[in-house]
Amino acid sequence: MLAGRTAAAETLAAHALALTPDDRLAQEAWANASDQLAVARDGWRTVSTASEVRHEQREGAVLSLLAQSLPHTSGGYATRSHGVLTGLAARGWDVAAVTRPGFPYDRWQRDDARQVADVDEVDGIRYHHLLDVRRRYPQYPLTTYVDGYARAAEVRARRHGAALVHASSFHVNGLAGQAAAARLGVPFVYEMRGLEELMKVSRDPSFATSERHAFLEHLETTICHAADRVLVITEALRDLVVDRGVDADKVLVLPNGVHADQFRPRARDEDLAARLGVTGKTVIGYAGGLVDYEGLELLLQATAALRTGRPGPADFHVVVVGDGHVEAQLHGLAAALGLHDVVTFVGRVPHEEVPAYLSLFDVAPFPRLPLPVCEAISPIKPFESMAMGKAVVVSSVAALTEIVTDGSTGLVFEKGSSADLARVLGVLLDAPDLRARLGETARDWVRRERDWSSVVAVVDDVYRELTGQGAIRVRTARTVGV
Repeated sequence: MLAGRTAAAETLAAHALALTPDDRLAQEAWANASDQLAVARDGWRTVSTASEVRHEQREGAVLSLLAQSLPHTSGGYATRSHGVLTGLAARGWDVAAVTRPGFPYDRWQRDDARQVADVDEVDGIRYHHLLDVRRRYPQYPLTTYVDGYARAAEVRARRHGAALVHASSFHVNGLAGQAAAARLGVPFVYEMRGLEELMKVSRDPSFATSERHAFLEHLETTICHAADRVLVITEALRDLVVDRGVDADKVLVLPNGVHADQFRPRARDEDLAARLGVTGKTVIGYAGGLVDYEGLELLLQATAALRTGRPGPADFHVVVVGDGHVEAQLHGLAAALGLHDVVTFVGRVPHEEVPAYLSLFDVAPFPRLPLPVCEAISPIKPFESMAMGKAVVVSSVAALTEIVTDGSTGLVFEKGSSADLARVLGVLLDAPDLRARLGETARDWVRRERDWSSVVAVVDDVYRELTGQGAIRVRTARTVGV
């Protein structure tokens, strides 16, 4: 099915192992290649038989499987997870979360001596970490890693009395969650927040025809077929999942949201404004990751066009908050465009300081590029700016136009066009009343439609349907494949 180059890799690894049978790296390479070849040839075999060990369920108890969590990371994934979990807890669900084996140690430097507790509690949500004192967490062979993860999740679910298992992206969580739920005989919900293959295609279009792409697509689609319900982050992602053959009736949209009360309109932090040298200026601000698909080079090009096209000294300033792998490139582009006097790169700031920086922003652009990942996956940052009453500007990629209604809750520019971005920003620089109206309408919409307390209604409905409103129910396990 997906086996060509993987078979070649297995052959090469086998030859290397024959020459150096005691070489640990050769052993691992052969085991990994053999494992992937087996999955590529036969497909992923989902668990279809419930354990003979009786599972005592508690009404309303749910186990959530996550890739990462607060307080060890505060990015969009962890923020969304916490929003969903706190929203569900407020509706009466007894939610507990488990992070992937090794998190957060598996992302730290080997000489980082910090210690992590087995459980972190944040706002009443308990995040359980699957840790090993050796701090070795090989994620391959995949079947070995997933099996260990699934069995650890099953143990945690039994302790919690989980009546449902809910796993969130990516496929490792989904595969482990499906296996644990099947062994326990409880419903399984998969929440697709993104697709690794979309990210890779956006950076390298040739990846779309690779075996690795087919492998990842197979795993994600297998999970969706196996799940009792699939929650996706946008309508665009729902369309993609349904196009892959997943039953449309079981795919529901769980959009991004925000705790609106944590991101309220606030007076400009004048001390911070003075430190940044933006006192009295209209601030165009971006706070988020500095990564290639965000389109921040368009923002810098638009800034250069604005400064050239506006008479007199610059009456605006661009503030960029965050870090990422294109940070050096953006600094270089800003220097090449001669923007040192109108652009300030702040770098990464603690999460709790972000609202102070947002208080400076008059306009918040999100110029995502016309790439597959941007068309299907929405960021969480626009909701924070909208909740604070900022005038947001977004590119016309599908995922962002699901959030912003042009002329009502923000303005939309033609995706990929720095000239059109400059035009839209110029309109807002000259129209403070329009900025205020857009920001007020955006905040009203977010409070009404995208506060986590209301966003999780769809999850609440799914949970109640699958568990019989909390009543104990044993699901008939089934074999699922693609």
